[in-house]
Amino acid sequence: MVSKPPCGNCLSGAMRMNKLLAGVACFVALWSTAVCNAAPPGAGTGYGEAGAADLVGENTLDERVARLEKRLSNEALMDAIKRSEQLQREVQRLHGDIEVLTHDLNTLKKQQTDRFLSLEQRLQSSEAQAPPPASAENNASDAAPPVERDANLPPAPIPPAQQPVAKPATPPPAAKTSAVDEGREAAYQKGLGLLQQGKYPDSIREFKKFQATYPSGEYVDNAVYWTGEAYYVLRDLPSSKEAFRKLIKDYPQSSRLPDAMLKMAYIEYDSGLWSNAKNALNDVIKRFPGSKVAEAAQKRLTKIKQEGH
Repeated sequence: MVSKPPCGNCLSGAMRMNKLLAGVACFVALWSTAVCNAAPPGAGTGYGEAGAADLVGENTLDERVARLEKRLSNEALMDAIKRSEQLQREVQRLHGDIEVLTHDLNTLKKQQTDRFLSLEQRLQSSEAQAPPPASAENNASDAAPPVERDANLPPAPIPPAQQPVAKPATPPPAAKTSAVDEGREAAYQKGLGLLQQGKYPDSIREFKKFQATYPSGEYVDNAVYWTGEAYYVLRDLPSSKEAFRKLIKDYPQSSRLPDAMLKMAYIEYDSGLWSNAKNALNDVIKRFPGSKVAEAAQKRLTKIKQEGH
């Protein structure tokens, strides 16, 4: 049995049905897209009321950060101001310290100058009091004058012609003694010259060398005294005190004794030992009344009283 071919109306209806289905599918797809696009903010994406809250939270956090930064900035500014004020107070304190130190330095300079002038005066006084060296003319003038004979007495018998007697030669020890004296004088003057030039350490070294070479005899007490003076000018009070104590103990008959005792009192004063200083000054006044050292001691006692010590 031969089948019949499809008719044209059937084919045309099938094609129309396919087109209709395709259109419906497109419509459904477009409608879905429109619905998705029309959804409220946050729907399906997590942004809704919760998302708005998060945004508000972010704004609050920014404000907090801003406030914190502002607070930190203010605190840093306050710290800087406090440090600046502290530095200003420190600078003012340092200025005050500098003024005090400057005053103390000027006082020390004046004291140093006064000590030097006092030392110069004593050196000049020492040179003026030094006895001149003996000479042949002085020896001749010191010889006993000739005795005048009474005119009523008979003339003295004429002595027989004296035979020339050989005089003994000058013994070597005498020559040696003369050389020692010359060396002693030169060594002492060397130390004294250095002292006059203000070379105090050098003068101390020479005077100590002199004392070691000539432990006794002329100028030894002077060498000890000037050693103490040089140490005093250098403000080495312990060494100065030791030298003056040595002179007072070992050379109680020295012409330098009054000055040494006065300087011992000054050292006690400079060391802040007021009671010892007053006792030493009163001792000077008692032992040498009416002298220059007694006058100087009285002035220092007055100064101690004025200072309230």
